[in-house]
Amino acid sequence: VFFVGLLTKSGTSPTLAWTIILASAAGLYFFGHLVNRLTVPKPPIDAPAAPEAPGENAKNIQRTLILVGVGLSGYFFLNAIVRLLLHGVWVMSGAQPPTIGADGKVVGALVGLQGWKLPEIGKIIGFDLSLGGVGTEIAQFVVCGVVLAACLTLAKRLIAGSAMGEALGSFIRQSGFPAILFFILFYRFGEAMVGKMSALFLKDAIDKGGLAILNDQLGLMNMFGGILGIILGGLAGGYTVSKIGLRRAFWPLAFAMHVPNLMYVWASSGVKVPTEWIYGILFIDQFGYGFGFAGYMIYLMWIAQRGHFQTSHYAIGTGMGALCITTAGVLGATVQANFGYNGFFIAVIFMSIPGLLSLLYIPLDESHRQIKVEVE
Repeated sequence: VFFVGLLTKSGTSPTLAWTIILASAAGLYFFGHLVNRLTVPKPPIDAPAAPEAPGENAKNIQRTLILVGVGLSGYFFLNAIVRLLLHGVWVMSGAQPPTIGADGKVVGALVGLQGWKLPEIGKIIGFDLSLGGVGTEIAQFVVCGVVLAACLTLAKRLIAGSAMGEALGSFIRQSGFPAILFFILFYRFGEAMVGKMSALFLKDAIDKGGLAILNDQLGLMNMFGGILGIILGGLAGGYTVSKIGLRRAFWPLAFAMHVPNLMYVWASSGVKVPTEWIYGILFIDQFGYGFGFAGYMIYLMWIAQRGHFQTSHYAIGTGMGALCITTAGVLGATVQANFGYNGFFIAVIFMSIPGLLSLLYIPLDESHRQIKVEVE
C-alpha cells in the first residue's frame, strides 16, 4: 500500500500502480519459493505416497472437482439467501436511502434499518438477465440449489468408500467434533470482521466515520505497526505455548486476540485520534492477533494428529477456518452499512464472545506434549 501511494503521487494511475506492485510481489514470492525448494531440508517422514491403484488418480480428480462444485454452488446458494433476506429487511423496515440533489450532492440521511437494498438491475457475471435485482437473486438461488443438490448426490456416490471419503468421515467422527467445528468457525470471528473492515475504517473520510488516512501513510502504518506486530505476536504466542502448554495458555491467547478491538471502538467514537496513536493501535491489534492465532494453529495441529489422515485433517480444519473469514466479511459489511463504524466495532466485541465460550467445550483432555515439542 505504501509503494502504491508513492506511485500514485508521482502520477501513475491507481490501476497501473497496483498492477506493478502486485506483479512485483508475485515475483518476490516465486523467488522465495525457489530458494526454499533448493535450501530448506526435507524431514525424513516427508516421503512420496504409495502408488495409487490404476485409475484412482483420475477418480480423485473427479472427486476434487465435485467437492469444488459443492463449495462454489453452496456459497452462491447461501449468498442468494442472505441477500434476499437482507433486502426483505430493507423493504419491511421502510428504509429510505439518501437522495441526490441537482448539484450532485447527497441530500438527507438514511431513514430506517438499511439491511441490503438489491439493485434495480440484476446482473450475473456482467450480463443483464432482465429479471431485476430480486428476480436475479431468486434465479441464482434456484440454479445454485439445483447444482448443489446434484453435486452432493455425485459426491456421495463417488467419495463413499474411498480414502478421501474416509479422511472426511474420520474428521467428522472424532470425539468432540461439534465443539471443534464451533471453535474453528467462531474463535477468530470477531477479529476476522476487523481484518476485513479496519483498512476501510482507516481510509474512509471523517464525515463517514473513518480516519482519512492516505495510502502512503497507511502503508507505513501497516509496515511498522501491522506486520511487525503480527510477527512478534506469533513468535510470542508460540513461545508461550511451548513453555506452559496449550491448556493453560489458551485463555490468555484468546483474550489477547479480542480485547485490543476495544481500541477500535474508542477510535471510531468520534474522538480525534493522533496519527502516532494509530501506529500503536495497529501494532497492539496485530500483536494480539498473532499471539492468539498461534493457539488456533497449534490446536488445529493437535486435531490433525488425533487420526490417521493428519495432512487431510489439517487441510479440512484450515478450509473451514477460511469459511469463517468469508462469513465474517459479509456480516461485517452489512453491520457497518446499517450502524456505521462505531456500531460495527461494538458488534465485533459481541461476536467475539461465542469464540471465547467455545474454549469451555473443546476437547483438551489429551496430552499436548507432542505439540509442545514441535513448537519448540
